[in-house]
Amino acid sequence: MAMRPFFGIVPVLMDEKVRAQVRAQREAADLAGSVHGGSAIEGGNVSGALCISQAWPGMARTIYGDHQRFVDAYFKAYPGYYFTGDGAYRTEGGYYQITGRMDDVINISGHRLGTAEIEDAMADHPAVPESAVIGYPHDIKGEAPLYEQQALESGVMGILWAELLVVFSLKWKLQGRRLSSIRVS
Repeated sequence: MAMRPFFGIVPVLMDEKVRAQVRAQREAADLAGSVHGGSAIEGGNVSGALCISQAWPGMARTIYGDHQRFVDAYFKAYPGYYFTGDGAYRTEGGYYQITGRMDDVINISGHRLGTAEIEDAMADHPAVPESAVIGYPHDIKGEAPLYEQQALESGVMGILWAELLVVFSLKWKLQGRRLSSIRVS
């Protein structure tokens, strides 16, 4: 559900490609000095990494016993911004919708798929009201998606037929992503 930010919270969507460039620059500079980078994505109907541009009351100030880890995790990915770790979508009206964790990725034959992306493709099918996806080890591909259907609304068609349609629908939406090893539980 898309919502507007609470008063005093100033969200910014950042370009995900810039994060990789900043990380590479930092590694090349051996973390010496400050490397500034990152570009805010303007406009509506855009997706990116959700960051917060200003401090707010109640914001965490450290990780107990490991302040450097706190700085590395939340402030170095996009210098000058607090990185939430989530991806988000912003509508034309300024509403934000969290799309999922950016670090929750399944690597299938070199293709990086977010679990939220697969869950979203499954939830588009009318027979699937809820879903959850995790990766499981695969001998050839490294990982493969395992999805759990919380409930399947059968309606006129039987449960097995609905499962088959969901799998084909998922493969169609994520074409070319090497999803031949989908396992249903």
